[in-house]
Amino acid sequence: MKINLFLIESELREFVVSRHISSPPYELTLDGFCCWTDEESALRPETLYVIGAENLNKLSGRELESKRISFLILGTPPAVWKDSPADYLAVSGDMPLPTLVNRVEGAFRRYRQWEDRLQQCLDQGEGLREMAAAS
Repeated sequence: MKINLFLIESELREFVVSRHISSPPYELTLDGFCCWTDEESALRPETLYVIGAENLNKLSGRELESKRISFLILGTPPAVWKDSPADYLAVSGDMPLPTLVNRVEGAFRRYRQWEDRLQQCLDQGEGLREMAAAS
């Protein structure tokens, strides 16, 4: 199951203060998320990185340009990030990090359950009506 920043944004709409998403809305690339803490780790395009705005300057610009990386930024990103090749949503710095992580985890869980239910409909040979109801 993969989702994208547009779906995450719909889950966090009331907290999003800025966004930069260059990916098309139909492109589903994210299969998980983690809190970014290690400046030495390679960034993966399949992962949504939750990061504090104060840590953005520690990221390698070269790595951001070579891959489309997605971030969920807690706080206001520096102005230079408006021209970043990375996709991001910035949420209010007033939100506690555990609350943000729980909301993102809930979004991934909800879409995973939805996909599992649709797969169950297919596996059991249910009709379009049941699949529509599951949607």
